[in-house]
Amino acid sequence: MKKIIEQTRVSVLLYAFFSLAFIAAVLLPGPCLGEPRAMSVDLPVIMSADGNTLYNAGKPVALIADPNPDRVRISIPAREKSSIELSAMASFQITYLAEGEEDLWGEPCYDFPDNARTALDRAAEIWGTLISSDVPITIRACWFRDEGDTLGYAGGQPRHRNFSGAPKPDTWYVGALANSMAGTDLAPSEHDMHIAMNSNFDWYLGTDGNPPSYEHDFVTIMLHEIAHGLGFTGSVSYSSQDGTAGWGFGTDNPRIYDTFMRDGNGKRLTDTSVYPNPSAGLADLVTSGNLWWHGSHAMSANGGQRVMMYAPAAWSSGSSYSHLDYDTFRGTENRLMVYAASAGDGNHNPGPVTMGILKDMGWNTGKDQKPGKATQISPSGTISTSQPTYAWRTVSDATYYHLWANDSTGNRINRWYTSEDANCTAGGNCSLKPSVTLASGSGSWWVRTYNDAGFGPWSNGLDFRVDTGESPPGKATQISPKGTISTSQPTYTWRTVSDAAYYHLWANDSTGNRINRWYTSEDANCTAGGNCSVKPSVTLAAGSGSWWVRTWNSAGYGLWSNGLDFRVDTGESPPGKATQISPKGTISTSQPTYTWRTVSDATYYHLWANDSTGNRINRWYTSEDANCTAGGNCSLKPSVTLASGSGSWWVRTYNDAGFGPWSDGLDFRVGTGDTSAPVLLSPENGSRLDSIAPLFRWYTDDASSGEWLILELAEDREFERMVTSLYTSKISGEDEFRFALNLDPDRTYWWRARVEIGEEEYGPYSESWSFTTSTGGILPSSPRLTSPADGSKVHSWPVRLEWSSVAGAEEYAVFISEDDESGSHMLNYTEETYHEPFLLEPNTKYKWWIQARNEYGFSEPSATWYFTTPATSSSKEATHIERLRFTLKKDDTLITVIE
Repeated sequence: MKKIIEQTRVSVLLYAFFSLAFIAAVLLPGPCLGEPRAMSVDLPVIMSADGNTLYNAGKPVALIADPNPDRVRISIPAREKSSIELSAMASFQITYLAEGEEDLWGEPCYDFPDNARTALDRAAEIWGTLISSDVPITIRACWFRDEGDTLGYAGGQPRHRNFSGAPKPDTWYVGALANSMAGTDLAPSEHDMHIAMNSNFDWYLGTDGNPPSYEHDFVTIMLHEIAHGLGFTGSVSYSSQDGTAGWGFGTDNPRIYDTFMRDGNGKRLTDTSVYPNPSAGLADLVTSGNLWWHGSHAMSANGGQRVMMYAPAAWSSGSSYSHLDYDTFRGTENRLMVYAASAGDGNHNPGPVTMGILKDMGWNTGKDQKPGKATQISPSGTISTSQPTYAWRTVSDATYYHLWANDSTGNRINRWYTSEDANCTAGGNCSLKPSVTLASGSGSWWVRTYNDAGFGPWSNGLDFRVDTGESPPGKATQISPKGTISTSQPTYTWRTVSDAAYYHLWANDSTGNRINRWYTSEDANCTAGGNCSVKPSVTLAAGSGSWWVRTWNSAGYGLWSNGLDFRVDTGESPPGKATQISPKGTISTSQPTYTWRTVSDATYYHLWANDSTGNRINRWYTSEDANCTAGGNCSLKPSVTLASGSGSWWVRTYNDAGFGPWSDGLDFRVGTGDTSAPVLLSPENGSRLDSIAPLFRWYTDDASSGEWLILELAEDREFERMVTSLYTSKISGEDEFRFALNLDPDRTYWWRARVEIGEEEYGPYSESWSFTTSTGGILPSSPRLTSPADGSKVHSWPVRLEWSSVAGAEEYAVFISEDDESGSHMLNYTEETYHEPFLLEPNTKYKWWIQARNEYGFSEPSATWYFTTPATSSSKEATHIERLRFTLKKDDTLITVIE
């Protein structure tokens, strides 16, 4: 179990299967990437005569092309020009440099294309609806060329301190922010920001936020760069020569951005008693992966939690310190301000965390009230059309609506509409009719609201049933491939189904799924009364495989075919298993050499290594790259620094015939230092609570060895009368958990924690703290379950559990258990009145119940209802599990908690 569930927040290892052509494309060497001149030029820092304005201070901040482009993205609505003009709170003036001119850092510029100017103007207009300033914001824009991975960069803005209207003395503010506070242009001869965009990339220059997958959205990138010009950047500089870092541009005054930065213990980056300026300690902090923004507005937008900032182990000039943490925010609504951007990603909203950071620094961001919940009208019940009109009550302060509709086959509509597109009338209704044909059978739909302040709640949802009198097509009968075949690119043939308009071909080989594609009847070469036949250019691996076909027409999906099995035998075989040699056991280096026995017929090796923080190496190597010798060993030393503590590594082989098995795995431990005890945070020692269901918070040192933490709760200081305990993956830094049970009122309890280092090996206990529960209070009412009906069969994924809202409830505990005698169950917390569990088996009977929690404690459990999952597996596989915890309760019931 411990090799599968890691202590990081990505807990499931997903092994992707690639064709040889893809692997070769990844592994073949490419051109050496350069960087723009601006990233290496140090301009002379100039201070004004009065000492309150700095020019040329700090390097520009860069945005690069994402090396790990998102496969699933959140769509943020693009803003319509009409709404921008109506809600502008700030204006921008942009100077475009001509061909032959140079930017501030001497980078040669070329003529800025007209459609790129239009896109930049649109990005500026969007920011004009989000921030307020009576002083025009000026931009100097350059269109440059570079062969590297830099999409663009921004910087060069003047910095001001001690001006009229400055909220904090002796603190530097960027020009645009200082001007807005002072109400006048403090440096009228200077531009507020300098922005350069790399012409060598494939740009999408439209303004609708819908770029193709191979082009970067210009408006999105410009929104990112303008955010840096508005102050989303700090003053920390890093010296690789002496390993120190400092802030303040050589002065003793920080930038306003710097003042919100803290370490994992809550110590301020600008506290010189902790981190002298400059110092090696400061350099360690900004490369620690443990750097946090502590501003009330940003934390509120982040669910009340501090905001993790980008502080990778290797300082990256132009990226480190001045972006949100990549792993935390990539792929979320706050992804605009991570250090890298994906092609095909149109994101025209900075996200609530970025807006919170700007507001923390002093920007007036205007609207603060999120819109309310939409009330749905129709469709509802049985409908006779497969293209219904969706109608709901207008929400007065909503500017966008997100329509989500499922039919009997799954999700069919997932799209944002402006209030104008949805034909919303003041005090009336919104109504629209998408050109999407729903399949026959049961469905549901929802609406979510949005405005500049953020997302409103989802509506409650309405169920409907499509009954048009038509029927889905019948089942396809497969012909070939079947049995042993001698080709790795077979032709797939099946009987034509007369009323099928489309066919879904699904084929697995010995490595997993290889073909998952829809064909029209024409594309599949179907003949009336005859056969359909296709030959995809997909090479199957040697070994056993299976394939299926599913039919479809406007009435819905037909059944999957029965399936046919085959075996690819081309005379070749996949390679054998690799035998690992080292690293193994305790090692004294954080950059070990990985050695294993050469596998004679392997042409590629996949190296996977985890340290105490999670996965660190996931890369393919050719046998030459791995320095493999015939009859000897393979050996390589990646330039990846492992964290102290326990780790494991594996190797997988590959050749033209397919994938070999993973090696058995070897465990190691980096360093020999002692594991420190966790630090308890709350409930504080000796405190009296207002609740009988407290939230436990603690801190674990980054350097602590071990992967697991044990939290114990007892009725006595000797911990002989245990109440419950938590066995959880260890997270470096702060962590928290709430047991789903009520303690006795007006009673004293004790709690403590320690880290498990290995089998039956533990670190020291924390201090033992006591607290006393509330003397009394009112518990919430029990929720009333509403859907799915008790004892019902659910026919489509996802399973959606729904219950009634309980007055005063802050969250709900959702319990799900298989209908067996084990007593084990899953627990999930949510603030919504619905939950869609994803770790469910098909065609399985489950029981579920809910408890509401208010500030005092948990309600009595609701009634227990039963449901049976759909017969086939969900097509929506979980790409990762945020976190698994295990807690052993007083009655010895095992609970799996999923976060």
